[in-house]
Formats: sequence, C-alpha cells, structure tokens
Amino acid sequence: MTKVMMFAAERKLLDRIAGELLDARATSNHAALVEAVEDLEVIVMFTDFPTLRARASELIKTAYEPMPDPWGLRS
Repeated sequence: MTKVMMFAAERKLLDRIAGELLDARATSNHAALVEAVEDLEVIVMFTDFPTLRARASELIKTAYEPMPDPWGLRS
C-alpha cells in the first residue's frame, strides 16, 4: 500500500470518527462520545501523518465542550 493510499484510508477513518463525534455531541450520547474520543486517541498514537494527528488532537480537545448555540436559546 502506497503512502498516498494509506493517507487516504486514514483520512477517511478520521472523517468517519469526526462525524460520529459530532453526532454524539449533538445528541448528548456520552457512551458514543467516549468511544469516539478513544478512537481518536488511537489515531493520534499510531498515525504516521502529522496533519491527521493534529486534526485528531484538536477534535479530542473540543470533544467535551458544549455544542455552540447558534440561536441563543440556552441561557
């Protein structure tokens, strides 16, 4: 497998996990949130690509922050 193919496969995996994380945050599903963060931690530990590692790290940092309220409905 070439480096380009490896990068594409890992990026696709990261995109899928990022989507799962977003869904978990939007629905306040703590179990799914923890699972997504654990998957991101594995990517950070084992990827050979700094850009993917940085993106996964950033997603981990923001995982437990509350979702933004675009309409200002929360007080």
